[in-house]
Amino acid sequence: MNETMAGSELRGTGRLFLFRLRIERRRTSIWALAVSIFVSAYIPVINDLLFTAAAPDVIIDLMKNPAMIAIVGPLFGEDYTLGASYANYMLVFSLLAPAIMSIILVSSNLRRDEELGRDEILKAKPVGRLANAVSIMLVNLAANLLVFVLSFIFMSVAGAELLSQIGILNFTLSIFVVGLFFGSAALLFSQLFRSHRAVTGAGFSLLFASYILRAVGDLYFEPLSYISPLGLLTRAQAFVENKFTPHLILFLLSLVLVIVSLILEGRRDLASSVLPERKREKVGLSYGLSSVHSLSVRLSINTFLGWLAALIILSAMYGTVIGDMQTYLESSEMLKAIFSPQGGNFTRQFLYMLAGVMSIITSVPALVLFLGLRTEEKRGYSELVLARAVSRSRYLGSYLGISLVSSLLLQLASAVSLILVAGNELVMLMEPLEFVTAMLNFLPAIWFLVGLATLLLGVLPRLTGFVYIYLAFSFIVIYLGRMTDMPEFIGNLTPFNYIPQHKLTGSDYQPLAIILALTLFMIIGGFVSYRRRD
Repeated sequence: MNETMAGSELRGTGRLFLFRLRIERRRTSIWALAVSIFVSAYIPVINDLLFTAAAPDVIIDLMKNPAMIAIVGPLFGEDYTLGASYANYMLVFSLLAPAIMSIILVSSNLRRDEELGRDEILKAKPVGRLANAVSIMLVNLAANLLVFVLSFIFMSVAGAELLSQIGILNFTLSIFVVGLFFGSAALLFSQLFRSHRAVTGAGFSLLFASYILRAVGDLYFEPLSYISPLGLLTRAQAFVENKFTPHLILFLLSLVLVIVSLILEGRRDLASSVLPERKREKVGLSYGLSSVHSLSVRLSINTFLGWLAALIILSAMYGTVIGDMQTYLESSEMLKAIFSPQGGNFTRQFLYMLAGVMSIITSVPALVLFLGLRTEEKRGYSELVLARAVSRSRYLGSYLGISLVSSLLLQLASAVSLILVAGNELVMLMEPLEFVTAMLNFLPAIWFLVGLATLLLGVLPRLTGFVYIYLAFSFIVIYLGRMTDMPEFIGNLTPFNYIPQHKLTGSDYQPLAIILALTLFMIIGGFVSYRRRD
């Protein structure tokens, strides 16, 4: 009897799996290829650095820096081999991509489809109650399996005779299980929350909390790192001890999350959620709906506040290691040469680089807030707004204004958070106002990305996702540029590379003016194209 009921609940799972796999095949293939290239491309670069005359000392000193421990994790092993160095430098960021992929894949295929009424059409067919959720998890499994296989192959080719196969297996298996875990978490959030936006936000909040827990645990209290999925997988010690227990633990946790989610899926109604929605007692036209600008603000405010809290916490975490960072930088002549090749205050140069990394992070919410307009358009909500006495320029301008103002506020909040936590430790290295100015100097680069998104939205709206790829490229340039012999023309492809890493003088305003002029040109082009296109 129970077997019959279970079979009816899962009826049609295979067909739904093939259907969703066909829909997601392009997106998952691009993700898998991008992650595989990212995790393998820098193997020869790190190898060249590690085995040059003085580079081992450079990398070891850099990785012992508390700021770097907070960013990528602690060192493992007494013998700092190529594999140990590569895992230390690349593993945490390699784990972020499949986690993001899985959150987006699961939430978009489950909650977004319910919001748009697609699931109602599917469930009108002879399919089981749990078939849809199970098919989505099978697609997530297939996507992460593809990432795992391609990453293993690419790393084996790039690291031939340089890296051990067992170490590569450990590294890529971490990528595989972290995708399963966050996909399972997204499935659970899909049962708890009703809207696709809330599910995605909860998934990214969990990912951010995992990163912060790992950073705090690595610096101050190691048990916290074991609570974080990211911290737990760094304890697998790829290419050092090659432990597989963390992978097993995370896989079992993923399985538990899936089982709990399926139980909840079987009990809730279509388009409902386990957690009740907030009651809205006020009836009528509130201020949040009285104009297109206030409507855009109301739709964006929760996203902005979430990112504001995240950036304040992240900046505060960096502020706690400023004093220790100075000690480590002063102890290494090689690091002095990297961060101040022409002499001068190398600690200040490191702080400018940190400001650049934090500014790239700020670019993410700036783009997310602006491209919320694209989301509204794809869902058909923009038609309802534009059907009223609202011009396209005014509608586009409302989201653009939110993005630009938000980036300014987020940069200021990040700077103030770091200054308040660092306190006198920062004052001894740099005037607080100088650090605030350093953060604001990167606003033209952030706005350049928003301008590019505006142009793409007007001319080629289907390619707006390209701006995130460009942002990832900019991060790689800033993150690895100083330590590698990256060709100058590659660095010049990102606007962040043109931002002066020192106090501004008369000649320093020229590149900023050029970036702002290009930004204005792209925004104008985007407005003109958006008004003309369907």
